[in-house]
Amino acid sequence: MSKALGGALLALATALCVAPAAASTRLGESCDLAVLGARDAAGFMRFDRALREAVQGSDAQALDALLQFPLAINRGASRTTIADAAAWRKQFDAAWWPVLQRAVAGQQPQALFCNADGVMYGDGAIWANPAGGEFRISAINLPRQAAPSGAHAAAAPSVLLDCSTEKVRIVIDAAAGGAPRYRSWNKPHAPPEAPALELAGKADGEGTGSCHRRIWRFTSGNVRYIVGEPGCTDGSVPPDAKARLEVEIAGKPALDAWCR
Repeated sequence: MSKALGGALLALATALCVAPAAASTRLGESCDLAVLGARDAAGFMRFDRALREAVQGSDAQALDALLQFPLAINRGASRTTIADAAAWRKQFDAAWWPVLQRAVAGQQPQALFCNADGVMYGDGAIWANPAGGEFRISAINLPRQAAPSGAHAAAAPSVLLDCSTEKVRIVIDAAAGGAPRYRSWNKPHAPPEAPALELAGKADGEGTGSCHRRIWRFTSGNVRYIVGEPGCTDGSVPPDAKARLEVEIAGKPALDAWCR
């Protein structure tokens, strides 16, 4: 072997030995952070450590630093969008700490699930997304029993949805006991006039994180009223649509209209 060839091979071997390994974006079998545009897992691991320290120590100030605004707070069928840190401090309730603590303590980073909506802790109690180069909490999903109490309860809005189709005005609010109430007025009539129809119903939701959407269902005889928020869409939903109203009579579609 010539000296020149030997030197070239030695240089190549040296370069291969010292070349840095490709950064891994995978946390575990259920999460590859590349789906969120991350180039490595280091930034997320910094966030994860800070989150665990904040919730385990019930450190509200440390938790504040990990939030992304606007922040979605989903509680059963009720959703609140927190615009900034000042609004967050008014909404936050100490009863939320156990929910956050269980979500974080229940999963180690290698067991976390993620998709294009973000990284999920627990059963969707916390969702995190990249924001400004760092991971931040983008949504918090609370069970019904974790609703704010005391002074915080007064801050929660009672009206869940207020929108209009071409022919009717619809208002859904929380009636006594928390059950949703559907009221509608035939245009040009509107509140505070007596509604043309008033029904009590049930609320649920579907989707996770920022794609969570509320759905309300009401029944009057053989007529069903279903009102659902758009959630995440493919772009076919009108930009000003607040919800979709579907009416079924005897199980057959009778009306399908956007409510703005």
